[in-house]
Formats: sequence, structure tokens, C-alpha cells
Amino acid sequence: NRGAIAVDLRGACDYPGDYYDDTFDEMDQDLKEVLSDILSDGYNALGYDLARDKMYMEIDNQRLNGQGCAENRLTRSYIGTDAVGYTSRQNAQSSFNLNTEHTFPQGNFNSADPMVSDIHHLFVTDVNANSTRGNLRFGNVVSGVDWSEGGSQRGLNASGELVFEPRDEQKGLSARAILYFVTHYQNFGGHLSADMEDAMREWYFEFPPTEVDLQRSEDI
Repeated sequence: NRGAIAVDLRGACDYPGDYYDDTFDEMDQDLKEVLSDILSDGYNALGYDLARDKMYMEIDNQRLNGQGCAENRLTRSYIGTDAVGYTSRQNAQSSFNLNTEHTFPQGNFNSADPMVSDIHHLFVTDVNANSTRGNLRFGNVVSGVDWSEGGSQRGLNASGELVFEPRDEQKGLSARAILYFVTHYQNFGGHLSADMEDAMREWYFEFPPTEVDLQRSEDI
């Protein structure tokens, strides 16, 4: 009397509060569209210059964002070093070699607003790392490393594609930024490939958001 029975299970859950009410019982493309509508509701596109000013001087500035620094301080997302004592976003760029990383490459959407100024996928980086990543997909580098700094590296993934792998401290942020972007907007140019999506899901769970990450999202 031995055997096996296949049982299909479907679970339903309610999130606390009413933010996700419209997602209840939705699946697949319908769920994506509802989430996109939620993310778009009340969204304010600041424009690229003002968005960067907010990032450099408030949202990521460790003197003002609750991280307790005594002077203006930014951490370069890909290499982990700090820029300390800058006086403006322009000064940070010119004197500290900083740049702004579009996690979903802006060339895929022609640098158009609101995507180009959406801080949820923008991060402070340095010019060299920004240029090294370019518009490469993210992925897990397994061979052929031709650039490495601060824990980030560029090389080949298991499929032989040239990819960029951020340092561990940035992986979860980058994964959530990519998945947010394609949910809020679309997968412009097919940038999020199947291999990349697998890596983003892996990093999403392996590197959960910190309190600093959650506060950044709230500030944005």
C-alpha cells in the first residue's frame, strides 16, 4: 500500500496595512501591473540634477541620513571607499572623482525621465568603476577576471558572458534596484536576461536589506 500522491497547494496572505491591498489574489502579469500602478502612485520625478543633489547632499550623505558622521561623507557603492568633506554634489564629482551609477543602464531607455532620475536605482560610485561596469549585465564571475577593486570584479559568468559583479555589500541593493526597475517600468532592451534574473534572485535572498537600506528607501 505504498505510493505517492501529488498535491498542488496555493497560499494566500494579507500584508499589514493597506499598501498592497490591490495585489490580493493577483498573479503573473496582472500582479506586475498592479505593483507598477502602486509604485507609480504619487511618484514625483525630480529631474536628474535635483535627484543627484538629493542623493549626494541628503539621502546618501552620512552626516544627514542618520549614520552619525560629523561631516559630509559618501561611500562609493562598488569599491567601498569614502569621500569625506565635500561641499556640494558638483564638488564631490570634481574633487573626489564621483559619478552616479544607473543600476539599470540609462542607455537602454535613452536617458529619459522618470527612469533617469529614479533614485531607487541610482547609487554613488566612482568614475572608474562606473566606466568599467558600463552597460554590462550583473552576474556571478567565475573566470576571466580583467578588473577587480574593493570586492567588485568584471569577468565571465558560467555562460561565458562578460558581466559585472558588485562587492557583497552592494549585491542586495543592486538586485533589488534591478527587480524594482523592471516592475515599475519595463525590461528595456531585454537587459534583464534569464541568467541575470537568476543571479538577482540569488543576491536578493542572500543579502537582505539592512536598516540603512530600508531607511534609504523610506527617504527616497
